[in-house]
Amino acid sequence: MTINIDSNVLDGVVAIPYDNSAPVTSYTKSGTIGISPWYKTAVTITLTATDNLVGVKKTYYRINNGSWQTYTEPFLVNGSGLMTIDYRSVDFNDNWEVMKSASFYVDNQPPVNPVVTSSGCQSWNGVPQAYCNNPWFTWAGAYDLGIGLNPVDTYEFYWGTNKNATSGTRTASTQFNPPAIPTGVPYYLRIRTQDRHGLWSAWETIYTLIYDYRFTHQLWLPRVAK
Repeated sequence: MTINIDSNVLDGVVAIPYDNSAPVTSYTKSGTIGISPWYKTAVTITLTATDNLVGVKKTYYRINNGSWQTYTEPFLVNGSGLMTIDYRSVDFNDNWEVMKSASFYVDNQPPVNPVVTSSGCQSWNGVPQAYCNNPWFTWAGAYDLGIGLNPVDTYEFYWGTNKNATSGTRTASTQFNPPAIPTGVPYYLRIRTQDRHGLWSAWETIYTLIYDYRFTHQLWLPRVAK
């Protein structure tokens, strides 16, 4: 005699295999190493989980103590600094794997540009004035959260009338003494910053000098909140 049992009759399984062992998750990473041990590109993380009987239900991960996420496919880790990946899996009997961790260094983000700390004379950024046509710029505040700034070609700067210029002079200096400018023509100090991996920030105008001998008086109005 043959008996056929349909496990869907009561919307449940006929029997649950005995399994009190947690899954095992393995971790691999790939990317391009720059200055060791730093990766200079995004790092691809792959998690592979196995279970000896009932099967893997879910795999979870988090980055730098962030929120837990369900792993579905390899993911990219971008940023600057030490990255820590925590991960664990659970099977269909709710056996949880002890959390594992792996750490590495990555820096695939550009540095931050400096700001002008002094124009060397009485002037205002972007404001027409009659007091300064011969500046001597000093800048500071550039930084990189990862591997650090390039010690040789730290900056590339442009000084001239093209407000969208994207080429100039490379230097490690934080000062620039240009010649006097003509009246009525805006001049732009544009700059970008490089890290030790050769990654450049976007070009940015950090000072606009406008000399006009006709602007001998300035009227400053208070800012009124809406």
